[in-house]
Amino acid sequence: EEKQDLATHGPGYPLLHLLPRLSTQALLLDTDTRQTPQERDLGRDRVRIATARTRAILSQLAIVVGMVLIGYRHFDNIRTGIAAATLYLLLPYSAQLSGRVGHVLPAALLVWAVVTYRRPFIAGMFIGLAISAIYYPVFLLPLWLGFYWQRGLLRFSVGVAFTLAISVASLAFISDSIPSFWSH
Repeated sequence: EEKQDLATHGPGYPLLHLLPRLSTQALLLDTDTRQTPQERDLGRDRVRIATARTRAILSQLAIVVGMVLIGYRHFDNIRTGIAAATLYLLLPYSAQLSGRVGHVLPAALLVWAVVTYRRPFIAGMFIGLAISAIYYPVFLLPLWLGFYWQRGLLRFSVGVAFTLAISVASLAFISDSIPSFWSH
């Protein structure tokens, strides 16, 4: 099962892979006082789906609020931020892949890294969390390191390393075995 998980999802934080994609099925069904094991499993699936929906909605909200704040704080024009957020929401990508938490959550973390760029440690923590969620933000590290090269490089690097260390430690606690830990 471990190899199938890696073949399906690739490397990354396995707890993110446990969340289902958003479905269009009804969340609430009529429940009887006597539940069969299948009905109990359906109840757990409903909780997982509700969690995925909540996380996807909050991630989309974080992206939109972050874009508005970038316009307001960095460009001194809230209209620019609202326009950028509106254009983001109009993209087909926003509608088609909004249910994939593995895409939306790292995007929200990257947007908030830009929002907090004046605080290198916090921006580093957001980048570290994004790298923990999925691997592709690691390719942005040279850009961020170059940005902080003259000032704030150490604080940014400590923020990234600190967050990655916490993520790896939490992964060690949830892994079944050492090969499972190394594969993720």
